[in-house]
Amino acid sequence: MQDILEQYRNITDDEDLFSFWEQELLLRSVLRQTPLTVPVMVDSKEGVNLLYRSLYFAERKFDFFKILFANLRFLPVMEWLVSAPTRVIDDFWQFLPWYILNHQVRPAELEFIARIYKEEYAPAIMTVINILDEDSCVHLLSKTASPGLRQLLKDRQAKLRELRLDSYYGLTEFGKKSDYPTPYGDKVELIREAIAILQDSSADRFQDPYTTERFILQIEAAKLVFKCGLLEDSLAFLLEIYCDYQQKNRLVNIINDQKIYKELQQLLRAVIPIYTLIYEPLQAYNYANNLYMNYFPLISPEAAPLEYLKLWETLPGSFKKDSLLEVLYISKKIEQLRPAEFPLLMDEEIEIGVSQEHLQQLFKVLEEKLSTLPHESFITMELIRLLEFKGRLKLEGKMASQLLGNYISLWKWLPSSIFMHDELLNQIAPLVDDNSRYQAQRIIELRYNMNSAELRSELSSRPHLFRKKGENIRRDLLAGQFMGVL
Repeated sequence: MQDILEQYRNITDDEDLFSFWEQELLLRSVLRQTPLTVPVMVDSKEGVNLLYRSLYFAERKFDFFKILFANLRFLPVMEWLVSAPTRVIDDFWQFLPWYILNHQVRPAELEFIARIYKEEYAPAIMTVINILDEDSCVHLLSKTASPGLRQLLKDRQAKLRELRLDSYYGLTEFGKKSDYPTPYGDKVELIREAIAILQDSSADRFQDPYTTERFILQIEAAKLVFKCGLLEDSLAFLLEIYCDYQQKNRLVNIINDQKIYKELQQLLRAVIPIYTLIYEPLQAYNYANNLYMNYFPLISPEAAPLEYLKLWETLPGSFKKDSLLEVLYISKKIEQLRPAEFPLLMDEEIEIGVSQEHLQQLFKVLEEKLSTLPHESFITMELIRLLEFKGRLKLEGKMASQLLGNYISLWKWLPSSIFMHDELLNQIAPLVDDNSRYQAQRIIELRYNMNSAELRSELSSRPHLFRKKGENIRRDLLAGQFMGVL
């Protein structure tokens, strides 16, 4: 089509009117038969008129409007549209919503709306306004002084805010303060951030939805969902990303391919072990292996994080046995896999006990892992609790408070019974000399006094209690019941 427009430009100055008509007729006939396969640039009213006469009346209105839209940055083309017959402008306003929704239209490409808007366009332009996103509204508001158009755009912004409130339960209201601490930060802020990235990674924001950039964004969103404590959701999201990448990636280059697999592997080494620990505690190791083999076959699990699950499986029984040899054996295997880390348990400590220096090193390591590999942190905490129970180490007031505080921190992240229970409270609370003991006692008390039915009843009859400052425990219990981890 571009070649035909160039030919037309060469005949416009022809002095022989009849020869000009004949040549134009031929060009119009050729235009009607030429498919629109590449972008066409037209920057004159004469060129637009030729396309209009050739395409608009030949059942190719959409092709004509596509070319028109792509060239509205040129003043002559904009002037042509403003002076076009009413039916053409009305048809264009009807075409525009479909085009915006099905193409990656940037806000700057809609700037012509601000430049040509007239009050008489208001009824027809509403179909366009009603599909604009927030970025487009903001951009157009910065480009127009028309009171009528500004009001339409502000009304659209208000509607978008209302839709976000309905869709995300008010969590996108960034001005609203929150107080929901976890090892990863405030939970509500994390959810807001996850929502924002999920919106950014939406398929309709990409020309090709199966490119490296979108996959990386999706993995980042899955990471934030994990940080919110939504383990099942995060794992399901990762599975969807993995399957999509296997089936639909556009042959990304080797470097990006390695980057995507590395990102997936890093996140799965945190998600899968803690997921199995929560939902399949009696067979966590085998279940984690099966998840990798059945759902992520091309991602090799790292040995050490799974070996911690083997250690976990020995701990409950070790509270009832005299021997710690099995715990020592698995601890030594972890030491071989992680030679740079401080050992969990050494041979001589079976008999003489763990020194305060070693205990401080264990605390340092577990707190570093609290926000990276929470299952390793938790299992180390349980090992410390076992060794204290067996009399192999001494927990002083400050360290006992620190340990209980870490259990509470994990509970706030994911309110599971595995992180807060009677045995833990009865063993550690008497050693604690600060208010973490009261917090733990309050969690256990409310947990046993409020079953699922009572929680739902109280939520229905006294919802204000769940919104009150300092009532995070009630909210935690509700979340735990909802996720099936209590």
